[in-house]
Amino acid sequence: MMGTTATTMMMITMGTTTTGMITMVARKRRAPALPVVIPLLLLPKPERSVAHAAPLAVQSPLLQPRPRPLPQPRPLLPPRLPRPPHPVSLPLCKTMYTWTTACPQTANTYGIECPPMFWGANMQDQITDAVHNSNASHVMGFNEPDLSSQSNLSPQDAAQLWKDYMLGFKSLGKQLVSPATTAGGLQWFDDFLTALGGLPASQIDVIAVHWYGTDFTDFQNYVNSWKKYGKNIWVTEMACQDFSGQGKWCSMDDIQSLMSQAMAWMESDPQIEKYFWFAPMRDMTNVNPLNCLMTIGGPNDGQPTSLGWYYVSN
Repeated sequence: MMGTTATTMMMITMGTTTTGMITMVARKRRAPALPVVIPLLLLPKPERSVAHAAPLAVQSPLLQPRPRPLPQPRPLLPPRLPRPPHPVSLPLCKTMYTWTTACPQTANTYGIECPPMFWGANMQDQITDAVHNSNASHVMGFNEPDLSSQSNLSPQDAAQLWKDYMLGFKSLGKQLVSPATTAGGLQWFDDFLTALGGLPASQIDVIAVHWYGTDFTDFQNYVNSWKKYGKNIWVTEMACQDFSGQGKWCSMDDIQSLMSQAMAWMESDPQIEKYFWFAPMRDMTNVNPLNCLMTIGGPNDGQPTSLGWYYVSN
């Protein structure tokens, strides 16, 4: 597993991180989601973040893949770019997350915000401790609660956990990022809000969105469908990947085209605050590996691919 601040999800390794930790780096939009897996950095617009710019490490430790079950554009930067001899800070990357309450030392080293995530049930103690010890301005909600292989929460159970824990973090000055459902989760989210007593009662500050597909217009339409809540949006997972069962397989040209169109649009939309590309990871699980933002093996192991360089540099 990017004016206005836009965040991009990206898994490129940035600096040294704890082995086994997977992170996402976000990009910040120009205006104002990484151990060998680059954390996806969230990038706010005008200042991109990990889901976009974060320090890149020449070498990264091998991280375990994110526990995800099997279930145009501007030209890319040339593939042969100079590799920095030391970690460097790319100003567009300002945010990252790990799908957990933990953050790599890289975040502190490079001043990258790393909001903890209340991934699902049975994490109450971890999220409480993490939030009280975190300098991050946000706390992220449940991961794909509408999917049985992910946090798997009913709207009612999720609402109770939200009331018992997430709402209390507002007293600490934290902003709340909504649960991130799958592409079929709009009804789940509406039921979740109903169980909470409405959007105002939820005290949600940011809507998190996941999208996987192959068509830019479909991506636009889907993200726009979440604007009805009137909140800023973080696209915390996205990639050129067809899960519809129709057998569409994105070529590298397809991926480059989708990324460049999506980035240009998100950078220009003031309501899209951050975005993360999936991902800078060694194991892309069931996502087309051509989306990977990190080189695997060889002399440039752990460095961004040409796609990764485009993502963190534009």
